[in-house]
Amino acid sequence: MKSDEGVTIYRWAGLTAESPIVCSVRRQRPWDSGWHMHYALELGVVLRGALRHTSASGAREAGRGDVWLTGMLEAHRAEILSRSCTSIMIQFLPEALPDWPFVTSPGVRLLSPFSVPAADRPRTTDGNRKEVLAVAARIRRLVTDHSEEFRYPWGQVSDVFTGWHSHNGLRLVALFMELLAVLHRDWRAVPETDMRDAGVFRRVRPAIRMVFESRRFIPACRAARACEMSRVTLDGLFRKITGMSFAKFALQYRLRNAVSELVADDDEVKTIALRWGFTDVSHFDRLFRQHYGCRPSEHREKLRGTA
Repeated sequence: MKSDEGVTIYRWAGLTAESPIVCSVRRQRPWDSGWHMHYALELGVVLRGALRHTSASGAREAGRGDVWLTGMLEAHRAEILSRSCTSIMIQFLPEALPDWPFVTSPGVRLLSPFSVPAADRPRTTDGNRKEVLAVAARIRRLVTDHSEEFRYPWGQVSDVFTGWHSHNGLRLVALFMELLAVLHRDWRAVPETDMRDAGVFRRVRPAIRMVFESRRFIPACRAARACEMSRVTLDGLFRKITGMSFAKFALQYRLRNAVSELVADDDEVKTIALRWGFTDVSHFDRLFRQHYGCRPSEHREKLRGTA
């Protein structure tokens, strides 16, 4: 990823401590997600068609039965390569998955596949592809039987599971764990010392929460105080995790949410800009053109298909 490319930053994908996992079945036509990142971890399986998943480690094409895994605040993008593509996607807060060895399987740590560099993560093999597809098919049936349909302006349709607070939620978690177990079986984990330092995320989590819980400009010095470190240290850790400074991370999060409201609402551009802490509308317009290559009103028309 080029350092000057815009990265869309998502909050928690609707996740909370009470509902730390979301699962969806996605039906997509040719489309490029653009670079984006989110705090939640992500596991996906292609059921039909093909896509290209790209991260800082490089690009990899995924076809039927192939999986992809995404770590915390890891910039990545997805491009649909076939006329249509169906996949399941599970996103979850890292806190939802225990990161200790199991007594019966001391070599298995469930967070390990998401913590190592992308090139070292588990993949579907000839030996486990049939099992991966079988578990994914069961997840798909459960999701589609207990879901709400969401349609997006760019043509994606998703069935999002809504049965978490019933026995079906327990069934889905069990299937998720089974899928992880299948991938773990044929995966040779890299040494613990090669994994990304999870402690870094804990150190900057107060700053991340400040961004996600406020619509206003947050000075880097204030975020640094919340993390009990200097601004230089905070920026260094943010660059290590996300490839950008804290200020850029916070700005791109606010811009992304403004874009979402431009598409969803009919409010004036000025109203939406003020809502997300951009008190100077001309400055908002200039920043928007730098990141998206057009003015906010033009972007709204393009995404709504009326241009």
